[in-house]
Amino acid sequence: ADDRHFDGLMNYPLRDALLRLLYAGTLDMPHFVEKAEGLLKSYPRENVYAMYLPLGSHDTERLFTKVERSTEKAKLAFLFQFAYPGAPAIYYGDEIGLEGEKDPDCRRAFPWDRSKWNMELYQWVKTLIALRKRYPSLRRGDFRRLLADNSNGHYVFARTLGEEKIVIAINAGPHIQKIDVPLASLGWQDGRPLRGLLDSQEYAISGGHLTLSLHPWSGAWVGERQLLAL
Repeated sequence: ADDRHFDGLMNYPLRDALLRLLYAGTLDMPHFVEKAEGLLKSYPRENVYAMYLPLGSHDTERLFTKVERSTEKAKLAFLFQFAYPGAPAIYYGDEIGLEGEKDPDCRRAFPWDRSKWNMELYQWVKTLIALRKRYPSLRRGDFRRLLADNSNGHYVFARTLGEEKIVIAINAGPHIQKIDVPLASLGWQDGRPLRGLLDSQEYAISGGHLTLSLHPWSGAWVGERQLLAL
């Protein structure tokens, strides 16, 4: 940075839009997609991909408090954060479900007693970190929207880098949803075996589509089975 420009910024607008989507439905999917993708178009690629992407900080309410102490919503927020362009940042304690309202309550001491940790959330975040480190497409890949269902809260996009392609789907709603994702733009043919990165579930493309069944407030990362075996 100098007196005329910054090389990167904190992506608070995306954080705010995501938490509004998850918190009591105060932002619908069309407006969320507009805000999220608008940011990708507003700055040069190299700046967007280096942008600090937080879910919380010393200036905001804690993630777990903001999503009404819902482990499912917190996991979905992290799933999205670690798959979207930018540099994901974890405010200490968010990975274990530490609570806190606005400053100064959000600056509570870290609870070193592991019996007080949300271990489901903690293990989930560790898995996301490992996968992001393993697959370069999640860090440097191109972004491509595949589907945005305005009425049911679906949002599906892909991160692609050469032959490495990963599909990310979220269900930001209170009901189980069946999602048919068009994959023609990825060049994947019918019968190609796919696998979930987060659950190892097997999938196959049929009629140019990938069919997913997502629980409320959940998501999936899906890639080619051959790729995941490497």
